[in-house]
Amino acid sequence: MTSVNTNYRADIDGLRAVAIIPVIAFHIWPDVLPNGYLGVDVFFVISGFLIYSILLRDFEADKFSFKKFWTRRLKRLYPAVSVLSITCLVMGYFILQREEWKSLAEQTIAAFTCSANIYMWQNANNYWGESSATMPFLHMWSLAVEEQFYIVFPIALYFFFRFYRRDNRLHTLLLVHCLLFVASFLLWIYGTSHHRSAGFYLLPFRAWQILAGCCVGILTRIRPIEGSKKWIGRWLPDVGLCVVLAIFIIDDDQGHQSPIMATLCCLGAVLNLFRDTTQPATAISRLLQSAPFVVIGRSSYSLYLWHWPIIVLSFKVMDVTGVQLLTASLLMGAASYYVVENKTRSMANRPFKAVFVMLTVSICAALSLPYWVSRPAVNYDIPELMLSISLTPDNNAKVDEFSGDYKEGLLLADQDQISQLDVLILGDSHSVMFFPAVKLACERLNASLGFYGAASGTSPFFVQNGRDPAEYSVMSWTDEQRLEFDKNRHSFINRYRPHLIIVCAKWSSFGVGQPLADLQQHLENLVSVAPRAKFLFVLQPPELPIGGEHFGSGNLELPLLRRVQEEAGLIQMRRIAHEVVKSFAENKPQVSVVETENLFTSGSAILLRDARTMFYWDNNHLSVSGAMRCVNLFESAISKQLVSNDGDLEVGRISGVAR
Repeated sequence: MTSVNTNYRADIDGLRAVAIIPVIAFHIWPDVLPNGYLGVDVFFVISGFLIYSILLRDFEADKFSFKKFWTRRLKRLYPAVSVLSITCLVMGYFILQREEWKSLAEQTIAAFTCSANIYMWQNANNYWGESSATMPFLHMWSLAVEEQFYIVFPIALYFFFRFYRRDNRLHTLLLVHCLLFVASFLLWIYGTSHHRSAGFYLLPFRAWQILAGCCVGILTRIRPIEGSKKWIGRWLPDVGLCVVLAIFIIDDDQGHQSPIMATLCCLGAVLNLFRDTTQPATAISRLLQSAPFVVIGRSSYSLYLWHWPIIVLSFKVMDVTGVQLLTASLLMGAASYYVVENKTRSMANRPFKAVFVMLTVSICAALSLPYWVSRPAVNYDIPELMLSISLTPDNNAKVDEFSGDYKEGLLLADQDQISQLDVLILGDSHSVMFFPAVKLACERLNASLGFYGAASGTSPFFVQNGRDPAEYSVMSWTDEQRLEFDKNRHSFINRYRPHLIIVCAKWSSFGVGQPLADLQQHLENLVSVAPRAKFLFVLQPPELPIGGEHFGSGNLELPLLRRVQEEAGLIQMRRIAHEVVKSFAENKPQVSVVETENLFTSGSAILLRDARTMFYWDNNHLSVSGAMRCVNLFESAISKQLVSNDGDLEVGRISGVAR
């Protein structure tokens, strides 16, 4: 058997650089390289090739040792990720809220137990969702996939080489891996359509990319690359690299996790691995082997480790530019490589044991910090939300002497004496949230008021307008109750003919729970329900980066460096939906918009409280006190909408209104 050339290949380090640069760029500037995240797929191919080349060499020479193999992996991976974890957990004292800090500890444990991909599958779910953008160790999922590969495949190879000793065993091994490749690839195709999160995170769905590199490793062991035809060993790898670079740049409008883009990217990486370094170098191969690419490639592991936590944690502290994030990532990655990774990977076993013990003790101490270390805190009055008016099937609403339910609605007037209702509030839990402020504004204007909103699974839109009721039915609502609720809301509007309908909603949910593209049609359908009425759409305030579980205790920790600022992903979803609503209002003379954001922001920070008063009830609902900050805003907006053609304020057309 001809021995494989085990000499160092600088071009593979160059290929690592080609993979890591787009990943970092995508996380900092996602619009610049739309498919930059596929650099991780290239890493999988490279890992499969390199590890299998080592494994096959050792198994064929009968020199393989599980202890030596896993010790090498441990020296390569453990110290750098340990230093990162300790640093982030300590920084959590200054930056993270208590629940975020505990979550980071859980993410760290998952990273060290080779289960980060499983943890993210269960907790982050969608890699591009809003929760994932707040998780400092989200990127550890890919390392877990490789670590699981390092555990499973050497064991499988051990039994194969021990019990299968025929001369054609490499050919048989190649056939087995090709079959496994096809099985995993088909499973991945299925997963991208039916189980997107599992298809993204879990090893069985990702194995085909690693197996692609494994197959190249086996094939080059059977037939070495050296001496191959010129077009195979010299030009084909260049074509492969060009394919990879093109895929990073192309925006195919198919959204993330495009099977075609990922497949072509991995194919390009596979072709690049067939490069014959004994042939005259091409311009592309010289570039890959140049010093900058080799240096970046060698430090790619440390760069990958540090860049995402830097991005996530930095935005919790200050406004930073992409250039600043890139600079910090490069500096910390380089420091990690030269000071930690490069020192420990070549360390003898005895001194490494001492380093291992020291790091392990430090990690255990850092993991305990979120659970026993206390920080400065502020006391406040427990915030309230007027949930008693929510017209859910199990609640009878009562305000002053007036009452109602989800079948009749809530009318703050004597229904026998009303001629036409001045103001009606529709919406989801945000209509409940804003109700106290709208009520006070209407009392100041002597305007009558009705309410037909509910928390726990409603929307301001009507099921009768061509939508499947199952799309709206969540929490405790059944399809029948949702249909009945909408039917009765429609009857309420027809009976009392409101002059102004105020619509409140968590608009950022569109594009997450519901398609953003449908929002325009939803708005059209809603306005058509009451063609003679005027509409006032209330845009939502900023969302907090912390949840409502913090506000029920009357005591809130304030990390020293943390500012209360809306997460970038939440800002984007909220403002995109708001732009759709505002654009709709510009083309409809009977529709106007009221914005509440400026009442709850100071610069880029969110105004969370005033003295002992908490403006928020949870992460996306204002408390009663917070809603009351909007009274003047509502009074002005409502008065403008209730002005008649001759300039008089058309209100107070009923008797029996609570004043």
